[in-house]
Amino acid sequence: MNLSQGDMDHQGGANRKARIAVIGTGWWATYAHLPALVQRPCVEVVALANRGADKLRKAAEAFGVESTYTSYREMLDRQELDGVIVAASHDVHYEAAKAALQHDCHVLVEKPLALRTQEARELLQMAERSHKVIVMSCPWQYTAQALRAREVIRSGELGEIQLVSSLFSSFAGETYRANSESHDKIFDSDLFGDILTPPRKDANIDPKRGGGQGWVQVSHSASLLLWVTGLLPQRVSAYMNRCDVTVDVVDAVSMSLSNGAIGVLSSTGRIPVGDAGQHCLWVYGSKGYLVLDVIAGTLLVQKQDTQPESLPPLPKDDRYPRFAPVNNFVDVILNDAENHAPGAIGCLTVAFLEAAYQSAAGQGSPTRVPTV
Repeated sequence: MNLSQGDMDHQGGANRKARIAVIGTGWWATYAHLPALVQRPCVEVVALANRGADKLRKAAEAFGVESTYTSYREMLDRQELDGVIVAASHDVHYEAAKAALQHDCHVLVEKPLALRTQEARELLQMAERSHKVIVMSCPWQYTAQALRAREVIRSGELGEIQLVSSLFSSFAGETYRANSESHDKIFDSDLFGDILTPPRKDANIDPKRGGGQGWVQVSHSASLLLWVTGLLPQRVSAYMNRCDVTVDVVDAVSMSLSNGAIGVLSSTGRIPVGDAGQHCLWVYGSKGYLVLDVIAGTLLVQKQDTQPESLPPLPKDDRYPRFAPVNNFVDVILNDAENHAPGAIGCLTVAFLEAAYQSAAGQGSPTRVPTV
């Protein structure tokens, strides 16, 4: 295990531990967040909160956490904390993050940050007023290829950005069915290795609670697009297909961006279970283009009159660094490290998705993206 400066300082006695609690002890908290936290010598996992007592008990026993609560509000009132990880259901993110910020904590929030732009904007403003940080749980923004792509674009090496295109396919659509057969195809297989607690079968089936391809998957690809390019979405026109379930499964969104660029983002959750899928971002500028393939772990940069820059593929285990957001969160708290997935990007993504859903409800009518 590689130790950060914060870990080394703590081992030398210079720094205190970061006191962190987790709200939500289901699938992703026990697969990504808690395993990362307990590997850091400079972290004390102070408490866990979850409405379901069984999941709470299993997580506490597996990760050696003594203090548990079925009410996160009670936990926040009783514990002295530096940071809180919000890994509960999508519709709980806003209230839980707000409560944590009110208790003077830094916050790591699972995507999406909220389900309404007004709520996401409020969280940003609260964090700014209290000098706290919101980190989004967006692992793809931590790979060397994504960081290099962002650097190339922000440096102007590609000139003025004119066109962006994003494609993301996955088998998440099976989780929109809420039946055991579809669920077991994924979480009773060896796709994810050992799983302490599988997701609820009904977690992604209600559009009013953040179910569907937009909130579940496009929240990833839109965040990556906006973070890499640094552009702001201004207007969208969207179409969505629910196929045979109650939420969107296939989405296509055209957009105009802040510098006059245009783009398209598409996503489907209807590919075979176990298929690695595709997640590619193409960015075309006046002086060249780049292709970021996060599934293959590659980056191609082609500028005018130069040889292409091609980064070698990342090792398979590094292509989706699920522990990276938590490690960044800890380093932000202890060392004032750079936040690679800031709350501002989470807020922009919520605004983009809110406008896309509104447009799709209006048969693709052009819709302004709320200002954040």
